[in-house]
Amino acid sequence: MSPAALITLIGVSVFFKCSDSVDLPRFVGPGSNVTVAVGRDAVFTCSVDNLQTFKVAWLRVDTQTVLTIAAHVITKNHRISVIHGDGTWTLVLRDVTPADGGSYMCQVNTEPMMSQLHELHVVVPPNIDDEASSSDIKLKEGESAALRCVASGTPTPTRATSGAYLCIATNGVPPSVSKRILLRVVFFSARRKRIPYVACIGYSMVANTG
Repeated sequence: MSPAALITLIGVSVFFKCSDSVDLPRFVGPGSNVTVAVGRDAVFTCSVDNLQTFKVAWLRVDTQTVLTIAAHVITKNHRISVIHGDGTWTLVLRDVTPADGGSYMCQVNTEPMMSQLHELHVVVPPNIDDEASSSDIKLKEGESAALRCVASGTPTPTRATSGAYLCIATNGVPPSVSKRILLRVVFFSARRKRIPYVACIGYSMVANTG
């Protein structure tokens, strides 16, 4: 074997040995599912081992917006910040709104890219629409009454009835809210004299997340 061929073979052997010894970064732990009430702060933590000279970035998936790179905030959203320390990159989103809900990605600029998904679920406490809901009702004996309680929130409340005097809306996100609805039924005496008396009947619509 010629000296040139020997050098070539040795060079190839050394190349593969060096390549096998290089370990890529890896994520420590899985992605997270974070549930936060509107107005609170959301926190995502991404831990990476053996980062070497690579960089960690946070992105908003649906808009493909780069939020942070390393310890620097890229987005103009003033509610976004990043905390770096001890192999972790923590994305903080302050004063969350329903529009903030969705997927966020922790990404390392290896080739190919490494990524880890995190999900944000924003919940909204229940609210009763006073204008769209029933107010106090007065009717005569034998007449029908329909009471309406309009509640909103995330998760969306569902409705059931019980025999109290309140319309109560709750979806697992505090605080619950209520509206008092008074139904007054006017009864007449057996002799049909126009001497009425009044009885109060309660009605409640309860919203749950079921």
